[in-house]
Amino acid sequence: MGLLKTIIGLALILIGIFNFLNLNILYRIVLVILGGIIGGILTFLLAILIVIIIYFEILPF
Repeated sequence: MGLLKTIIGLALILIGIFNFLNLNILYRIVLVILGGIIGGILTFLLAILIVIIIYFEILPF
């Protein structure tokens, strides 16, 4: 719990610094992080889909 509170505290401090400097920087970082997560999930799902398609092409039932 202590570690989690420390991480949240540091995140809030960083957000405060970013808000003080420029909101656009924070939004850009959030978008990059979200984009990376969404892109990773989509790439993973696409890879699974390709594997399934290849599997069914090689082994038709």
